[in-house]
Amino acid sequence: MKAYRAGLNDRSGWCLAFKYDDQLVERLKRRIPHTSRAWLPSAKEWWVASEYEQEVLELLPEFEAFLRQAPLPGMA
Repeated sequence: MKAYRAGLNDRSGWCLAFKYDDQLVERLKRRIPHTSRAWLPSAKEWWVASEYEQEVLELLPEFEAFLRQAPLPGMA
């Protein structure tokens, strides 16, 4: 898994990349509204708004390691 802080349309959030799992993708779509997520096909990553960090953590427990990293300046 790969995760990094990234904004999209003036909203803070996370870009996530993980091994494809159709069930995981469906759970992500059910838990996170379409207005707070986006598939970025050129990067093969999902963008998820920051307010859904807890849902991402529940779907991808390894996300916790990324949450503990301090944000880069200007990315908080």
